[in-house]
Amino acid sequence: MSQENKKNTNLQQKPWIRPLLDYFKAIKKHNDKIESIRQILFQSEGFNPNELFYYLDFKKNDFLTSKNLIHFLNQFNVPYEEQYIRCLVHNYDKDGDFTLNKNEFLDMILPIKQKNIKQIKSSIINNTNELYENRRDIYISNGIKKVFIELIKEELNLAETASYVVKNIYGSPKFTTYDAFVD
Repeated sequence: MSQENKKNTNLQQKPWIRPLLDYFKAIKKHNDKIESIRQILFQSEGFNPNELFYYLDFKKNDFLTSKNLIHFLNQFNVPYEEQYIRCLVHNYDKDGDFTLNKNEFLDMILPIKQKNIKQIKSSIINNTNELYENRRDIYISNGIKKVFIELIKEELNLAETASYVVKNIYGSPKFTTYDAFVD
């Protein structure tokens, strides 16, 4: 049996393969766009990650929750589904406390492919001064807000795509994880 015939037979016998491959392509597309938006944000004139963090942390908790992001989006009348906001926070919440500390927030907004990103993150975390601790005079330009909104919207699209697959592929009684690795 030729390779092409074998491939077609697999697609006929396992109808979940095509949607799963499409899902991986969609995830790659979303991740590429997210990285591109992170680069734009990082290179924006006047961008200061500490200021953005403290601007969002309106309750002065030194962490962000889904409510902080919802409050921000509501200020600009950006539509969202709360379940995807929670997914976004969960995606970057490394310690499992349902919040984003500054380090986790930096993982969300800084470009992964940026040269010396670990040193940049360390410098940002260590560069918190009294201005930020008192949360006085924090100004975020409309341009930076717009780019940040685009980043959140793309993260929400990613969460929605993942949710769709969970419901429609993995939820199918015809599919098990074992099937994905067995020929």
